[in-house]
Amino acid sequence: MKRIFFLYTILLSMTFSAQNPLSQKESERIETVPAMQGEEMPVFPGGNVELQKFLKNNIVFPLRCKNDTTFKGCKVYVKFIVNENGKVSDPQIVKGCFKYDACDAEVLRVVSIMPNWIPAQREGKPVKRTFSLPVEFKRKE
Repeated sequence: MKRIFFLYTILLSMTFSAQNPLSQKESERIETVPAMQGEEMPVFPGGNVELQKFLKNNIVFPLRCKNDTTFKGCKVYVKFIVNENGKVSDPQIVKGCFKYDACDAEVLRVVSIMPNWIPAQREGKPVKRTFSLPVEFKRKE
């Protein structure tokens, strides 16, 4: 019985040690990809202050959430592409409001009407880049 346990332990440790170098190589590859080196992120015209103003002026608080007394607030995470010309496209909800898809739909609507951004730059040239944005919905008491 001790031999079986010993053999099992050795096999189990070999399995784990065989997987660890693979995971390490994969994580090293991800970390060393030079996608961000020398690259500037896309910027909303006027910066973050203007982006917040744009969101505040254009987001319509969903009526369903206003009427639901259990709704306290939520945060929607959306990602989209800013192309080389600054045009925003392909908005997708990464993490939405649980049970409140009206908030998700409103964020998608507002992202689709955004003005052109200042595109990302790599080595002084505009490049297409994915951008993620959290949008918070709070109930006003």
